[in-house]
Order: sequence, then structure tokens, then C-alpha cells
Amino acid sequence: MASEEVWIRTHRLAGKLMTAGGVVMFAAALLPLPSGLLGTVVIAVIAIAAGVPFVYSLILWRREKAQDQPSGYRSTTE
Repeated sequence: MASEEVWIRTHRLAGKLMTAGGVVMFAAALLPLPSGLLGTVVIAVIAIAAGVPFVYSLILWRREKAQDQPSGYRSTTE
């Protein structure tokens, strides 16, 4: 939330993933899958739709943070 650019890019990706995940879950619900497999599909879709944007946001934020540091600066946290 510290960077508006990271916020926008992350939410654009998350919107696409959640829309695709909804389509996958809808299609899975229409198929004659065993309940255990259907549950696995739902959990996997939710994990991907929530986890990928989280990691993407972290990567973008770290890249942006690294670009803001002066040349030759070395962080003590690395």
C-alpha cells in the first residue's frame, strides 16, 4: 500500500486471476467430479488467486525499493 503503482499492478493481476478462478470453479462444479477432487480444485484455485498476487506485489515492491536506493548503497538486510 506504500506504492500506488504496485497497488494498481497487483490488483489488475488479482482481478484477472480471480475471474479466471471463478470460471474454473464454475466449470468444475458442472463436471461430475468426486467431492474430494472438487474440494481440491476449489482450494487450489483460491490459493493461486490469493497467493500469486501477494508474491507479485512483494516482488514489485522490492524492485521499486531497490531502484529508489542510491547507486552503491548496500542494505544491511540482504
